[in-house]
This record gives sequence, structure tokens and C-alpha cells, in this order.
Amino acid sequence: MASDEQAVSPVVRPAGWLANASVTRAALWANVVMYGVALVLARSPGAIVETPERVMLALGANYARATVGEHRFETLLTSSFLHFSILHLAFNLYALRQICPPIERNIGSGRMAPMFLVSGIAGSAASAAVGWISGEDRMSAGASGAICGVIGAALVLGLRAEGTKSRLARAMARWLVMLLVIQFVAQVAHVPAAFDNAAHFGGATAGAAFSLAWRRGPPYAAAVRALVLASSAAALVAAFGIVAWRDTHDPFALLRASPRYELAQDLLRKHRCGPAGDAILATERLIPHTPEVLALQQEQAATCPESAPRGAEGR
Repeated sequence: MASDEQAVSPVVRPAGWLANASVTRAALWANVVMYGVALVLARSPGAIVETPERVMLALGANYARATVGEHRFETLLTSSFLHFSILHLAFNLYALRQICPPIERNIGSGRMAPMFLVSGIAGSAASAAVGWISGEDRMSAGASGAICGVIGAALVLGLRAEGTKSRLARAMARWLVMLLVIQFVAQVAHVPAAFDNAAHFGGATAGAAFSLAWRRGPPYAAAVRALVLASSAAALVAAFGIVAWRDTHDPFALLRASPRYELAQDLLRKHRCGPAGDAILATERLIPHTPEVLALQQEQAATCPESAPRGAEGR
């Protein structure tokens, strides 16, 4: 349970709530900036309230079928800094600001940065796995997986340090209960895009694992802490860079399964065999071994017999 800055202590509000919490501050700004980028790309006043789907895909939302089927693993990280609506963003910013600063001061920025990012990735991976296995056309985003990672780490940290009497552990338990209550209310009220249980569980598990692995020891040297923070920032920038590269090189990057299927059908009707074959392959990557893909391949064989083997490759 070592801290690279100070020992574990109860949650105490300092003069500046974000004092000595540089990672939390950076995460807050990163989420706000990315929502601003989404507004610019959307070019619509309505995007202030709700981000269009095409913009979410363009910026790296975690679309399960593409994340797994097209190996778009960079979206496991980028999606942790994207939000579907202003309410989605506001809630996560509030939780981030309230929960993370005292935890960061306890564990240190050198531990906070990789834990936050890996928890976000773990939450996104859990969500993508559930979507792929269930066959659900699932797209997820938001900082809640990473935030739940902080909660999970803090809960374990408090229990290890002071047992069930830990004020830190009790505070984190209250947050978990509040998340469950809000989720229940959202489901009863049929609020669309409600809470992502898989992402929350995956993030919390990763955070708890981080906390279990920490050991008491000397603080990180300033140079080590700077290297960890720089590496974390570089990983995030690289992930968004890969998303941007795919957007400019893959004509299907912004299309979910249904639009790809419809595009393939339209191209076949127009006897545009080459582009139709590409669209069929792009569709198959998202929904392999489905009746829809088989129907496209059969239609391709009838319409474009010379290019049919491309669509049926590997079957």
C-alpha cells in the first residue's frame, strides 16, 4: 500500500480540493476538451445536449463489434474520455472531481495515472466482451470505468490499512451504493444508454487489483514519477492518433454493421462489384457467420460472379 507521495490517511479536504492532484485535473480537462472537440465536429447546436453517433465513432467510442472484429483496441482507451451527452459528462465530471483528488493525494500521481488509464481500458474491454459475446450492437463510452477503478482501489486500500473502520473504505462504499441506486432509478425510468454494468465491474476490478499489488516502500523519485506521467500521456495521445489514422484510411470506420450491410446491398444493386466486395468484407468483420452476411455473399455470387470469391474468402 505504498504511496509515492504520502501515507494512507483519511479523506480530508485541503485548502484547494485539486491541490496535489495533477492527474485528476488533467483527466477533468481532457474530458471537457474532448466534448468540445465533439461539438466542433458535429457542427450542430443540438450536439451540446447529445453527441451524434458518427462523431462518437470518429473520436474513438468503444463499438464492441469493431473493437473485437476489427481489432480496434485503441478505442478501449479513447472511449474513456468521450461522453454521449452533457448529462453523461456532467455526472462523470462531478464523480471524478469528488472521488479522485483525495485518492490521488494518498497514492501519489505516479500510481494514479496508470491505474486510471488501465481501469478505463479494463472497463471498456469488459463492455466490449459482453457486446461481442451477446451479439448486441453495443457502443459504450465514458469515464465511469476509470472512476470505478479509483473507487475499487480506494476501497481495498482503506480496508488493508484500517479494516472495516476505515473512513476511506466507507466513503467509497457509499459511492458504490449511490451508483447502484442511480442505475436502478434510470432503469425504472427507462432512461436510454443507462449505466454500463460491465464497464463498472471491469474498471473496479482492475483498480482493486492495482491496490492489492501495492506495497509499502519509499516514494517514487521525481524522475520516475515524471517518466510514468509522460508515458501515460503518450499512450493516450497515441491512441487518439491511431483513431484519427483509421478515420482517414478506412472508409468504413464510421459505419456500424447495419449501414455497412445497406451500403453493400446498394452497391450490388448498382453492379459496382469491387466496392460491393469491400463493403461485404467490412460487414463480415463486424457480424461474421450471420445470415445477413451469407445473403450478401450469395447475392454477390449472382450479381458479380467474377468477384464472389473475395466475399466468400475463408468460408
